[in-house]
Amino acid sequence: MNPIESSLRVSRFVRERVPAHHAVYGLTWSVAAESGAALLGRRPWRPGPDTAARASALTLTLVAMRMLDDVKDLESDRGRHPDRPLVRGAVSVTELLLAAGMCGAAAVGLAARRLGPDSTRALVLTQAYGAALWPLDRLVRRLASGRPTPVRDAALAYPTQALGTLFLLRSSAETGAAPGGRRPLALVPVFAAAFLQFEIARKTRSAAPHDPADYSSVLPWRVCAASIAALGEAAVWGLAGAAAPERPRDRRSVVARAPLALTPLPVWVVLDLLRGTRDTPRTAPSVGLLLALYLAIPLITLEVQRT
Repeated sequence: MNPIESSLRVSRFVRERVPAHHAVYGLTWSVAAESGAALLGRRPWRPGPDTAARASALTLTLVAMRMLDDVKDLESDRGRHPDRPLVRGAVSVTELLLAAGMCGAAAVGLAARRLGPDSTRALVLTQAYGAALWPLDRLVRRLASGRPTPVRDAALAYPTQALGTLFLLRSSAETGAAPGGRRPLALVPVFAAAFLQFEIARKTRSAAPHDPADYSSVLPWRVCAASIAALGEAAVWGLAGAAAPERPRDRRSVVARAPLALTPLPVWVVLDLLRGTRDTPRTAPSVGLLLALYLAIPLITLEVQRT
């Protein structure tokens, strides 16, 4: 195996399968968790070097998991996604596993050097669950006779996102960027709802043909659309409720309820699906809600500090 050629193949895989929005998502998720924990803990917040280290460690972990996910889905992708680089032979399983290991090790090394032991343990736990998904998925598929069940697959994969949020909250407390305790944990269901509404939206079509991995292949698309709207509204109202100060009528209360301006976005998802048949998933409103919510949290935190 030529190291230079392998590196080039892996870099081409990253350009194709790990576009720039993965880094944007890792950054906004990290900043939202850190600033949100400070907001809920009533502590002043400013981004700093630890913020960048946290976001970098999380993004490296997301890249590693993207590689492992493609390896995990190789057999099913041969029929459903023959254009993907691993299926085409543009990169090998061994090269991806080595690259994933290097990304994961770099993330853990960064956490150990910059963030602290608690952060490192939380990140290792997140990565360990992500790595365990491969054998766990094979076991569950064998027990289910290999039938595709997207709801089951999502249930298996979702804890990775929750563990990522817990890593960010624990690390923020360890570095002093935000307090520990129970109050910041209110962000876990908020982030869960925000992520899941996007996850369902990207795999929902209101017209055939449905991909076997689509939620709309096992559930009526109207149920999927209603779930997207309900989860989106839960994220928005959950954040507004968690961020509300003790005195409900002061200026801080008005600022803390600013996320309620995002309530039309989940409804837009349903209306977009109802306007006509869609044979490809429509994710723009859900992506908009996810990013807007994550960007709103640090802005609200900074504005509350000014009042």
